[in-house]
Amino acid sequence: MDKNLIWKSMLIVVVVALMGWNLYPPQETLKPGIDLAGGTSLIYEIDITGLAPKERKDLAQNMTPILLKRIDPTHVANIIMRPQGDTRIEIQLPVASKDTQNKRNAYEDALLELEKENINLLKIRQMLALEADERTGNLTPLRVMPQNAGRSLRHWPMPMTSESRRRTSGTFWSVKWTR
Repeated sequence: MDKNLIWKSMLIVVVVALMGWNLYPPQETLKPGIDLAGGTSLIYEIDITGLAPKERKDLAQNMTPILLKRIDPTHVANIIMRPQGDTRIEIQLPVASKDTQNKRNAYEDALLELEKENINLLKIRQMLALEADERTGNLTPLRVMPQNAGRSLRHWPMPMTSESRRRTSGTFWSVKWTR
C-alpha cells in the first residue's frame, strides 16, 4: 500500500509541476476577470407585460443568444451574458485594453480637431448675415483645412478683378483638391 501511495504522490507532484510550468508567468498566461481587471456588470429585466405565463417561461434563456448575436456577432468583445431567472439577463462587459483606449482617445482628439475646423450650413449662414468687412475677418482662420484620406482641401484667396469687385464686396475663396 505504501508503494502505491508513493507513485500516486509522485504523479500528483509531476502533474502540478507541469501545470505550473504552463501557467508561468501568470501575467501573460492568465487573463484577469471582470473583478480584477475592471469592467461593467449590467442586469436588465425583460418587460413581460402582455405575455402569457407560458410565454414567460425560459424567456431570458431564449433571448440571451439572440441579444449576443446582435451585440457581439463575432465574439471579439468578450461579452458574457447569463440569464437570471425567467425575466432577467446579466451582461458583463470587460474593460478595453490600453491599446484600444489609446486608439479611442486618438480618434476622439482627431474628431474634436476636425469639428473645430468644420464648416457647416449654420456657419455659412452666420457668415452671410455679417457685413463684408466682418465676413472677411472671420474667414481668415479658415484658409487651411486638415488633410483627410490622402487628400487635402485648401482654401486661398483668388485675385480680385474689377468685374468681381463690382459683383460682390468681399473676398473670394476657391477650392482645390490635391493628392
